[in-house]
Amino acid sequence: MSNRQLSFLGTPVYRVGTLSNSNSLGDTYSIYSNIDVYIGRDTTRCGYVVDDPLVSNQHIRIYTIIFDRENLEISPLVYAQDLSLNGTLWNGHPMGKGNGSFLLSDGDVLTLSPRVSLQFNCEDHTQSIPFSELQILEMRVFAHQYMVTPKSLGSGAHGKVHMAYKMDTGRQLACKIIDIHSPKFRAIKEIYHAFDREIRISSQLCHPNIIGVEKTIRSNNTIYIFQELVTGGDLFSYFHYKDGKLEDIQVAVIVRQITMALDYLHDQNIVHRDLKPDNILMTSLADGCRVVLTDFGCARKIEPTNERMYTLVGTFEYNAPEIFNAHKQGYTKAVDLWSLGSVTTVLLTGNVPFQGSRTKGFTELAQIADEERLEADMTRNQTGPRARDFVRKLLVRNEADRMDVKQALAHEWFTNPSHRDEFEALYGRTIADWTPPIHEQPLIIHLADLKPSEGVEESTESDEFSAFDSGGLVDIGGLPSSLSTIDFGAHRDLPASLSQTLSDPNLPPLKRGGNTDANPPLHGQQPGCQEHFCLNMTEITTGEEEDLWDDFRESDPAQDVHQSDT
Repeated sequence: MSNRQLSFLGTPVYRVGTLSNSNSLGDTYSIYSNIDVYIGRDTTRCGYVVDDPLVSNQHIRIYTIIFDRENLEISPLVYAQDLSLNGTLWNGHPMGKGNGSFLLSDGDVLTLSPRVSLQFNCEDHTQSIPFSELQILEMRVFAHQYMVTPKSLGSGAHGKVHMAYKMDTGRQLACKIIDIHSPKFRAIKEIYHAFDREIRISSQLCHPNIIGVEKTIRSNNTIYIFQELVTGGDLFSYFHYKDGKLEDIQVAVIVRQITMALDYLHDQNIVHRDLKPDNILMTSLADGCRVVLTDFGCARKIEPTNERMYTLVGTFEYNAPEIFNAHKQGYTKAVDLWSLGSVTTVLLTGNVPFQGSRTKGFTELAQIADEERLEADMTRNQTGPRARDFVRKLLVRNEADRMDVKQALAHEWFTNPSHRDEFEALYGRTIADWTPPIHEQPLIIHLADLKPSEGVEESTESDEFSAFDSGGLVDIGGLPSSLSTIDFGAHRDLPASLSQTLSDPNLPPLKRGGNTDANPPLHGQQPGCQEHFCLNMTEITTGEEEDLWDDFRESDPAQDVHQSDT
């Protein structure tokens, strides 16, 4: 299938960036939203054709995820996925086939072969420095390990998420930044505990369907949480990308992975308490991708001998009925199963269940009306009998009669002999490329315990630290009158092989924007050109470039060079 046909449902497209060949002046190719671009030698399957024997037929895929265009801080995210046999370098680092997608920032370079290097440039790459002077100085302390970039991927009432990467490997990460010194933050004690709880719980977890946290660095002013890159957006965005229409089998594949994550948590006596589409992430937009549960700010580790909780937490639309009366009798980990039923219902019908009951205090009449409305929604959407039964056994008002997580996993929707083996095989393929996070001890470290980067004075913070016990600022040698020592816009402090790139797991919901291009392509037509863009590199060859590629192969023995591929 040509990339000309991959724009979904005729959604208006607009230009988000360009690719230019560094070895051929004037060769520029436009990247448009909602349209996949394949780069390689195959003239029938690639929009950007490169005539080079070391380039695969389909060497790399470029795609875009569009987010809320009303939020000017969040620009479209453009990703590159390596499909090649010979390998691709991102800013000098091997991408690796099967290692997921790499988020591109302005100025990033993709090296397809010794003779083909493509530079990506964003359509709008103007960025201001979003960090305080103190945060910039703090980042200098750990800049030899992690680089946090100005690229914003969202923000909330008490923090923001930025792209980052690990300096030694170039591996992309997301960094949550929480300003715990702000008066607003310190005024609400519960917020302290929520972030502290999230750090402690998430740092202990290791499962393919749960967000991986690599390192948390804390000062008396800021918390930096470095965690796994998830490139497909949240479940809400995915649902809208699919135009709100998923088959029962597609929903089952997603819900089964969420249930497996809950099973892992409940085995460790951890209750999530805020399960909703916004806290469920997708590793890609493809069917059967890995599903990742995130955001443990409301999570709670309970004692096996006393599993009842009494705090009103979570999200109204997905909360179990007993949470609203928590002050009377409390609730158990069964609240996660009600939320699972609510999420499943949204995927099957497009509607959150029991909305009327919530606003009317779960009266008997309101609940009957909501049950009838739920049945009508599932009938209208032609929901199958197994999926219906799964939902019914989760959305049970009496928590004692509700399915637990073991029963949910064993439900015939997942274990029916007609597709049980296929589910298992698909899940094996889904997690095949997942590797457990490499935890370099300690997982949670105080800024004062880090050896500062070259040129940064030692911190004068106390060795004894609690994230929430000090109102004083960190003294890292004083604030300079000029902050030009870290010039994010010019990449001044970045190694030549790296750029300010990375990604965030807490992606905002996808919103399709209108066409902003002066001459937009027609639906079904490749943007920016009437015919395939062809780059002939067969006449460019130097021994020095071949040696460069040989060095790459020696550093990564797993990459074998092929003259052609099938």
